[in-house]
Amino acid sequence: MIKGKHQFERLTKDSGEFLREGMESLMKSGSIAAKGTETLLREVSSFGQNYAEKQTRFIKEVMTVKSLNDFTAVNNKITQSNFDDLVSGATRFSELMVKVLTETAEPFNEQINKGMKKATAMAA
Repeated sequence: MIKGKHQFERLTKDSGEFLREGMESLMKSGSIAAKGTETLLREVSSFGQNYAEKQTRFIKEVMTVKSLNDFTAVNNKITQSNFDDLVSGATRFSELMVKVLTETAEPFNEQINKGMKKATAMAA
């Protein structure tokens, strides 16, 4: 009977500790996610600002064309530049997103691994 009581107390203590550690990992993940979101928003804002500035320069350039051929050349240049910017921006954003998600999941992964080790040790 005493052995069962000690096992129950140990299980209760371990469960409480596991929950506490789980909450700590949740808080850590939340903090990492918040910082990552700030970084992502700064990147999007910077991309938007650079895009707007570039479009302003392009509009000025279009206003100086004197022939249809010049207009076509400038339009092709603008289109290619916008496409290149879109691809590089999307790539950069994707890389940042993967980085943020990976870093955010890390505390959970550590907690799960720790819990699995404890469960394996208890079962053995």
